[in-house]
Amino acid sequence: MRIRSSATVGFATVGMLLLLGAGCSASVGTGSAAPEVGARVLAPDNGSVWWEGTIDQVDGTIYTVKFNADDKIVARPLTNIAPYPAGALAVEVGDAVVGEWTSGTFYAGTVAAISGNLATVAWDDGSAPSEVATNRLTKTFK
Repeated sequence: MRIRSSATVGFATVGMLLLLGAGCSASVGTGSAAPEVGARVLAPDNGSVWWEGTIDQVDGTIYTVKFNADDKIVARPLTNIAPYPAGALAVEVGDAVVGEWTSGTFYAGTVAAISGNLATVAWDDGSAPSEVATNRLTKTFK
């Protein structure tokens, strides 16, 4: 079942993210530059849903994202942030993506098949695969 978590990020979580982020590089899975303050992005809350937000602050390899829906702020490494979809994305079967499951709700998954401008995405949370327009897909920064 897909439910948005309302838990806040604690100091232990932020500390762990700092450790995880220490090895991150600034290259990007989508071919874009690393995001700057104010960039429109997607990032996961404490669950499997990826929410729209903006980069609020950058501290080395840790990015602070402010979610648009509730102004909640989370700290994430670059590999847990994706640019907001902007145009059709070139994908191949097997690519890890973040895609729109329902209007405005994004989840991580893997491209299982491609037909024209539609990709069948197998969702990481185990939900039934569904077709997503390639202009509603994105890849995380690397």
